[in-house]
Amino acid sequence: MKQFFIGMTVGVLIALSGVGAWQYHTSQVTAVSGGAPKLLAAEAKSPVPCKSILVYPQKAKQQLKLPPDVVADVAQQVVASTTTPGDEHTHTVTAVTDLGTGDTQMLVREEPLPWFSTQRKAHLSLAYGFNGLHPVMQVEATEDFFHFKALNFGATGRVQTVGTPFVGLTASMDW
Repeated sequence: MKQFFIGMTVGVLIALSGVGAWQYHTSQVTAVSGGAPKLLAAEAKSPVPCKSILVYPQKAKQQLKLPPDVVADVAQQVVASTTTPGDEHTHTVTAVTDLGTGDTQMLVREEPLPWFSTQRKAHLSLAYGFNGLHPVMQVEATEDFFHFKALNFGATGRVQTVGTPFVGLTASMDW
């Protein structure tokens, strides 16, 4: 029994390391330009004179991992940036103004998943199918308590019209 738990612990650590490395290498995403909302699509922009505008230093463009053409263009300056909470990924929204043309664009970047998170997430599913020739209905509830990158750990419960109920621990992965 002791060997089983040691093997299970080593296996989980190897899996976490592999998932973490995979997530790190696949989450290096640069910002993409967000389009105007449908409500503003038909509206025409008009120039408004202004005395000055506050901008972040040039190094902010690299820190925000903006596209290379925006980082290289000295006329394009970061005027605002914020992070928005998402379902699992947070998003960084950055406003970049071209000082030569006055045009402003919003850049949206999906941030990588955190290494560890305690964000709780619940799932409820209802299924209907066949077990051999017998129709079966199943209700399953899962609640995730903590996450390592894309790996979720929590508890699950399942009830079927045929068979006995099941309650246990769960590990799942989102992609």
